[in-house]
Amino acid sequence: MINLPAHLALFPYEPVSRPRRNLNAVLLDSGAIAESDLHRAECIAARATARFEDVLLTHRFVTPSDLLRAQSKVHGAQSVPFSELIPDPRILSQFGATKAIRHNLLPLKVQGAATLVATPYPSAYAANKSDLERVLGQTRMVLASAAQLRHVLRSSAAQHLVDQAEPRVR
Repeated sequence: MINLPAHLALFPYEPVSRPRRNLNAVLLDSGAIAESDLHRAECIAARATARFEDVLLTHRFVTPSDLLRAQSKVHGAQSVPFSELIPDPRILSQFGATKAIRHNLLPLKVQGAATLVATPYPSAYAANKSDLERVLGQTRMVLASAAQLRHVLRSSAAQHLVDQAEPRVR
């Protein structure tokens, strides 16, 4: 056993947590996808320059609920049911409806010190996190089904987009 100086004993050593497993491993281990289908999905995504998640869903290699469960495990984020995808219009207009649609990011509500931001694409959240936090303060990602999020985004952002377009048309 190593004896640490008293000033270092105040900060106990915590081993670096292992990185979370990747999405492929989680999907395989859960039985949500066969290895052959996973390989086919990777090939299709590479050729089509499409998002891997979209290929999995479009070709029905996995169900939306299986994908959300796997993404939750990989990214340590909660998934939000459709009934809770209700954005605060003020927060949405702060971030910008056009940006929200373009990046598949839906600012929902402030919970504690952070604004919850729903997305089906953790990579989109990561790529836009600094912009989100510049506008909204601290944020936390939650996951939602792509189809459900797009539906809510279209209906929630419609009025914002009309309001932005009217001055340009006049």
